[in-house]
Amino acid sequence: DLRIIQDAFKARWNNLTKEEAGAFTVGQMVAFTSRSGQRIEGEVEKINRKTIGVKVGPYSSYRVSPSFLEVVE
Repeated sequence: DLRIIQDAFKARWNNLTKEEAGAFTVGQMVAFTSRSGQRIEGEVEKINRKTIGVKVGPYSSYRVSPSFLEVVE
C-alpha cells in the first residue's frame, strides 16, 4: 500500500538527516543561503534531531536543515 511506501520513505529520510547532522559539531562555523538568496554565516549552537541551530550575531539564530549547511573554514 501507499502507507507502507510512505513509512519507508519517511524512515530513510530521517536516517539521512541524522547522518548529515552528525557531520557538524557545536561551535563550528557554517554557512547557508537564505530564502532571499543571501549567504548567511554563523556558529553551530545546537544540534537537534532534524535541524541545526545556527547563531548569527548576538540576537539572531536560525534552525536549518543540515542538508543546506556547509562548513566555513
